[in-house]
Amino acid sequence: MGLLVDQRIVAIIIAALIAPIFWWGLSNLDKTKRLWITLLISFGTVLWFLASVGSSWYFAQIVGLVLASAAVLVAIKKKNPWLASLLFGLATLARLSLIPGFIFFPLFFARQLKDHKTRYQTIVKLLMPFALLVGVYLGYNYARFGTIANVAYTDRVGLVNEPWFQNGLMHPAYIFRHLNVLFLQLPRIIPKSPWLVPDFYGLSIWFTMPALFLVFRAGFRKKTFPFWIAAVAVLLTNMLHGGVGFSQFGYRYLVDSFPFLIPLLANAIEKRFDLITKALIIISIAFNLWGVITINFLHAW
Repeated sequence: MGLLVDQRIVAIIIAALIAPIFWWGLSNLDKTKRLWITLLISFGTVLWFLASVGSSWYFAQIVGLVLASAAVLVAIKKKNPWLASLLFGLATLARLSLIPGFIFFPLFFARQLKDHKTRYQTIVKLLMPFALLVGVYLGYNYARFGTIANVAYTDRVGLVNEPWFQNGLMHPAYIFRHLNVLFLQLPRIIPKSPWLVPDFYGLSIWFTMPALFLVFRAGFRKKTFPFWIAAVAVLLTNMLHGGVGFSQFGYRYLVDSFPFLIPLLANAIEKRFDLITKALIIISIAFNLWGVITINFLHAW
């Protein structure tokens, strides 16, 4: 098939797997709540836009999200450290910024297991598949670059001259520009139909997934601690990068934290499923429908 395959179709098929994965993984919830959460992750997040375009960067992010979500849910539902580690390791091969999220698994299993011997055995089971895949990744780097380091960015001609990398590839000074996109970036007003369009630089979460703010209802407890730590670790890693993810609809780097944020959201919805919850999910779906239509069909970027 090769070049005859439409990458966008493949991206849509892979992205569609997120629905059955969460439907299965959240089986502790009743069917109504599971349906709302599944609709949210499928159509109320920027995943819908990423899949509808399916370009190289988006494709890798979709694969990473699906595998990492499966890994987290396998850990939660099946308590299987070996399989969870294998799936998450594969996810990191697609999306390196997911690597800090591995901290979730030792934190999660340490809380589940009280016996020291069992904890030790579990840590070994976690490390073996992940370490194996790290070895594969280092070998891949050596095969293509002659070094185990990933120098794909640093060897790129003209990288140091790009304005968004004025402090190097990664730097804490970049965090503020990411926060600006995540919370403050607004749509653009144009003098013709459809009049209100997304900014290709990014768009605030208020206009892409307001339902995500419901995660704070999950609270900050021992039970939710591993999820918060992993989600923040991945998000901060992305925010150290000079680029904010453009061109994009919304703030796509937040997608890398979804494997940890969506279970938190499910926990919040399990405790409180009210009209505000339903309204925010519907609004999130409507905003993402607007983004997909204005960008892909009206070409109003």
